[in-house]
Amino acid sequence: MPVVSLLLLLYPVLVRVAMSTGNAWVAAAAILFLAVLIFAPLGLSGRTWAWLLLLLIGAAAAALAHYGGSEIMLFLPPILIPLALAWFFGRTLLPGSQALISRISEALRREPLPPEVARYTRRVTWFWVGYFLFVAIEAATLPWLVSRETWWLCTHVLNWVAVPTALVIEYLYHSRKYPNNVHHSLADFLKDLARVDYRKLLAD
Repeated sequence: MPVVSLLLLLYPVLVRVAMSTGNAWVAAAAILFLAVLIFAPLGLSGRTWAWLLLLLIGAAAAALAHYGGSEIMLFLPPILIPLALAWFFGRTLLPGSQALISRISEALRREPLPPEVARYTRRVTWFWVGYFLFVAIEAATLPWLVSRETWWLCTHVLNWVAVPTALVIEYLYHSRKYPNNVHHSLADFLKDLARVDYRKLLAD
């Protein structure tokens, strides 16, 4: 997964090259590259539907490139990915389910959360749902309002730089408001965050 995360950083570069050159095949390659990074790990874990979806995306990208229309596909990931993330966080807020940030916090603390921390982490989960919905709406709206360069900067750089920035700010706040004996620094917190077994944590 760390390798996939690093490779994801190449996707905005491919999008920028595709938009600056106007080459439909570069745009198609960018879409296929992103699709492989997202769906190939799912396929390798036994989800057959991921391979089928990957083939469908590849065929659609190639067809659109052949007819000179693949650039339009570049506008879809900045909308669809945040919507998927909003759903991913939001589904854990349904009645009878534990909020996603609460699950992560409990795994990091290695003990049940105190009620006040559970309420706080639930609110943080709502924050991320709202943020990703905002990002999706922004990505759908900006192409009609600004230049392509500004759209790219906002949707492929600034929106995602905001994520680790918010993570650090949130850590600084909750480490003072709700301290624990496990994490004594931001480095400790980030190391533990990387070690969490998210597949097990999000099984339900």
